[in-house]
Amino acid sequence: MMTTNKNAQVSIGHSLDRGPISVDLVSEAHFLITGQTRSGKSVFTYALLSQLALMPHVRVVGVDFSGILLKPFAQRIPDPQVVNGGDDAEKAVQMLTWLKSEMDRRNARLAETSLDKWSEFSPGFPLICCVLEEFPGTVARIKAADAGKKPADRLLPRWQALVASLMAEGAKAGIRLILIAQRPDAEIVGGAARENMPVRIAFKQSSGEAYRMLYPDIESAEIERVKMQPPGVGMFESPRLSRRIFKGPYVDYAAYVRHVRSCDLNYLRDLAVDRRFRLEIAEEWPEIGDPG
Repeated sequence: MMTTNKNAQVSIGHSLDRGPISVDLVSEAHFLITGQTRSGKSVFTYALLSQLALMPHVRVVGVDFSGILLKPFAQRIPDPQVVNGGDDAEKAVQMLTWLKSEMDRRNARLAETSLDKWSEFSPGFPLICCVLEEFPGTVARIKAADAGKKPADRLLPRWQALVASLMAEGAKAGIRLILIAQRPDAEIVGGAARENMPVRIAFKQSSGEAYRMLYPDIESAEIERVKMQPPGVGMFESPRLSRRIFKGPYVDYAAYVRHVRSCDLNYLRDLAVDRRFRLEIAEEWPEIGDPG
């Protein structure tokens, strides 16, 4: 029988002052994770994705031109919606085009229900977490790929429009963007992007201005306190939890890869069970069709 889940709880870490921090990705919206090199950003992200790998009702997709962060998930099915390695800008845009189509399909189905958002998920109808690794670098690669192209053929405007649409409308469709960057540049956190990415995590930054990009009301004393912290300690804020300094979990890359691979058989088993159940429903009540 197909089971649904109403939460996707992940541990963020431990506040230096206020105890454990956790976030439910079903009830929260998009994430922005920032931090300079060797700030602890990567090991935190490994820990976050390791937790998502355990959840059969969560699907991880995304773009990672580095070929490192999303490699374990690219090997899972292998998933065609994980653009891992290389520098194929067209594939990156195609992945987001698919994601927007899925968002539109889900939102169209919402109109047929009495719901205002999707809040229950299963292996066949998962919460989709789209990881955009080193987002500014990805934008730069797409821009470089546009060199010499006619305006109508350029990929960057399409990419920017897709990201903006997913930020604005993806949350109610059960889609979460997880943007990762060294520095919160204005193109990421300016305007509508700032409003639509309420879960903000900042590991060590090189300047106070970088913190203010994420937290406009932050005090100078707060900035100095977080800048003094060692790698792996950063600042967290969400709509449900006020800003606080925290220590994130530590998971190195080898442990991360082993963990995701150890989850693969269970993930594929749950996906197969869910699919068989949906096919049985479709055969018994053809007027309903495939509910996935």
